[in-house]
Amino acid sequence: MRRWATRIAEPYMGPELAETYGARNAVPGELLVRLTVEKVVGYTGISD
Repeated sequence: MRRWATRIAEPYMGPELAETYGARNAVPGELLVRLTVEKVVGYTGISD
Protein backbone atom coordinates (compact mmCIF):
# COMPACT_ATOMS: atom_id res chain seq x y z
CA MET A 1 0.00 0.00 0.00
CA ARG A 2 2.79 2.42 0.87
CA ARG A 3 4.38 2.08 -2.57
CA TRP A 4 1.15 2.94 -4.36
CA ALA A 5 0.18 5.77 -2.02
CA THR A 6 3.60 7.32 -2.62
CA ARG A 7 3.41 6.87 -6.41
CA ILE A 8 -0.06 8.41 -6.56
CA ALA A 9 1.00 11.40 -4.44
CA GLU A 10 4.24 12.20 -6.29
CA PRO A 11 2.80 14.03 -9.35
CA TYR A 12 0.68 16.23 -7.09
CA MET A 13 2.95 16.84 -4.10
CA GLY A 14 6.46 16.32 -5.45
CA PRO A 15 8.91 13.58 -4.46
CA GLU A 16 9.79 15.16 -1.10
CA LEU A 17 6.25 15.21 0.27
CA ALA A 18 5.09 12.06 -1.53
CA GLU A 19 7.05 9.80 0.82
CA THR A 20 5.45 11.44 3.86
CA TYR A 21 2.01 11.09 2.29
CA GLY A 22 2.65 7.43 1.47
CA ALA A 23 3.71 6.66 5.04
CA ARG A 24 0.69 8.45 6.47
CA ASN A 25 -1.82 6.66 4.25
CA ALA A 26 -0.36 3.14 4.25
CA VAL A 27 -1.83 2.11 7.58
CA PRO A 28 -4.05 -0.82 8.54
CA GLY A 29 -7.61 -0.22 7.42
CA GLU A 30 -6.71 1.75 4.29
CA LEU A 31 -7.51 0.08 0.98
CA LEU A 32 -6.43 0.52 -2.60
CA VAL A 33 -9.05 -0.33 -5.20
CA ARG A 34 -8.44 -0.65 -8.92
CA LEU A 35 -11.44 0.05 -11.13
CA THR A 36 -11.99 -0.48 -14.82
CA VAL A 37 -14.33 2.08 -16.37
CA GLU A 38 -16.88 0.41 -18.60
CA LYS A 39 -19.34 3.23 -19.14
CA VAL A 40 -19.27 6.99 -18.61
CA VAL A 41 -22.47 9.02 -18.45
CA GLY A 42 -22.40 12.79 -18.50
CA TYR A 43 -25.07 15.42 -18.07
CA THR A 44 -25.00 19.09 -19.02
CA GLY A 45 -26.83 21.97 -17.41
CA ILE A 46 -27.38 20.25 -14.05
CA SER A 47 -26.53 23.42 -12.11
CA ASP A 48 -29.04 25.57 -14.01
